[in-house]
This record gives sequence, structure tokens and C-alpha cells, in this order.
Amino acid sequence: MRVFMTGATGTIGRRVVEKLRENGDDVSLLVLPGEADRVPFAEDFEIFEGSLDDRDVLAKASKGAEVVYHIAGLPATVGNDPKDMFRVNTEGTRNVLEASIANGVRRFVYSSSVSVFSPHPFPHMWPITEETGLRAHGSDLLRNYGQSKIDAEDLIKRAQQDQGESFEYVILRPTTVYGPNIDYVERLVWHTIRLAILGRTRAMQSSHMQWVHVTDAAEAIALAGLRPGAANQIFIVAGGEVITTQDTLEVINELLFPDFAAPDRWEQQQVANYGLRFSISKAQDLLGFVPEVRFRSGMQEVLECMNLTNMEMEGGWEGPAQQAAAQRLGPPQWQNPGQPWAAGGGPAAA
Repeated sequence: MRVFMTGATGTIGRRVVEKLRENGDDVSLLVLPGEADRVPFAEDFEIFEGSLDDRDVLAKASKGAEVVYHIAGLPATVGNDPKDMFRVNTEGTRNVLEASIANGVRRFVYSSSVSVFSPHPFPHMWPITEETGLRAHGSDLLRNYGQSKIDAEDLIKRAQQDQGESFEYVILRPTTVYGPNIDYVERLVWHTIRLAILGRTRAMQSSHMQWVHVTDAAEAIALAGLRPGAANQIFIVAGGEVITTQDTLEVINELLFPDFAAPDRWEQQQVANYGLRFSISKAQDLLGFVPEVRFRSGMQEVLECMNLTNMEMEGGWEGPAQQAAAQRLGPPQWQNPGQPWAAGGGPAAA
């Protein structure tokens, strides 16, 4: 099958590329100029250099494709201008969409985000489903990111209504995507460890998170291009476990410092936060999506890539190895570090 894909050098995209290669698809890819060498198995694909603003390149790259996987986007990281978010995430989607329709693409698969959902902070509001109302919220950064995704989804749905049966879409809304070699995940892990030891995470302790491993997210995206029953449907893509910040710290302590005395359990308290719990029943039923990576296994991969698995506890959390990690990782690139952990709509959900 001939397919076209954007975002092949990104967190999720590189894994999707590998899935498409395993499927034996004839794949063309859009990458930014000078980034072709970041594509895994690049020699097996037809690569076009350009951006989502390059209409001519998009027209050439999507020619003959049956399915388009549009994964490229600008994440909600500090320093990204809101105008650029809408230019890339919304207008860029419009450009890919128009090129796809002009070339007779049958199915358009779009990676959105759970950041589109309205706030549902309390357990009695859970689980959040695909039918839950949409409203971008949070900090200015996250709100603009969420709105840019909502606007892109609207463009896609309107295009299908205009084109009718000849054109179909699948929209995926991943939670925070985690896994090895993901910079913002490493920063958040380190930041949370440090703040917890310093006793500064009380507001985060009962946050409920439902991250999805990058391998599972990529599998869901690949399935979205293949399953007939997925046509014109929206799916939440989340992991199979709901975890709290305290759970995360306990896993980290178990993996890294089995002999290290963790702090006493904090007093649990109900707080209004953005800890959400998501239903994946629809994705399981129509996509055949089953998250396979357990959180403990996924976190072990993250810690190994952070080179923390053999850390000596000499000097406690102020020891030389820990200070070196702090200098390398620095602070997380969020305006509000606690919120995206809980919300599940981090940058890699782009």
C-alpha cells in the first residue's frame, strides 16, 4: 500500500516509520530540510524535504498515496510561539489535508491530543471518553496548543463532510507519550524526583496519570490506517494503567535504589487537579488496540537511557552523580511542570 507520512523524525513518528516498514508499505516521508538522516531505515523510503507550509512539496509527496499519516506538529514546550502553534498544527494540517484530497487519498490519519478535552478534575467525572466535551484549558501555552488541535480536528471533519464517501479520517488523541530518549520525559522524571525528595510535590501526589508508551502509541497509529471499522472515528490512545506521582516515585526507587529508604507515605488529600482517567474501550473494540508496555518496564527503559540505573547514592541526592544528572537535564521545559504530568497531554502527544 502506498502511504505518505509527516513527522517521521519525531518521538512517535520514528516508531510509526518502523511499523510501516514492517508492514511492507510503499512509504513517502516529509522531513524538514537537513533531517533525512534522522529517519530510521531512510534508504527504504522516498524522502521529501520541506515543511508543512510547502504546498508544492506536499502535493508531490502525497501523490498516489492511499493513506496519509499526519503526525507532525509543534508541541507545547516553553519557547514555542502560539502563532507558530496555529500555523503548524492548524494551518499545516489544512495544507496536508488539501494536498491529500487533491491526490485522491482514501484515508487521513491524524495524531491529535487529549489536550483538546475540557477539564474533568474529579473521579466522579471519569472515565473521559471520545464523547466528552472539548475545551482547551490550562496555562496559556497548553490552552493554545489544545485549541490548535481542536481547530485541526474541525478542519478534518468538515473536509470529510464535503467529500463524502470518497474520503475518510481517523483522529487519534494520545495521552502523554513516554519512552526512552524523549527529552521532556527525562526532564520531568528528574524534576519530579528532586521535588519529591525536597518535599515540594504535595499537590501532585494524588494526580492520576495514564501515560502511553511510545511503542503502543505507534501501534495504534499504524492500526488506524488499516482497520475498516475505524473510518470517520475518533479514538483515545492511553496506557492500560492509571498511576500517581507517588506510584512513579516508588517505581523509580525500586528500580534504582532498592536499599534507599524512601520518604514516608504522604498524607493523601483530595485536590482539584488535572489528573484524568481515560477510557480506551473504543480503541480496543474498533482498532484492536491493546497497550502492551507496562509502566514499570517503560520507566526502566527511560531510566536506563538517562544513565541513572547505576547511580551511586554517595552524598544522597546531593551526590556527584546526581548533580551531574541535574546539570545535564536541567528543569523541565514547561510553564507549569506539574500540570502536564497530570493532564497526560504532553509535547509528544503532538
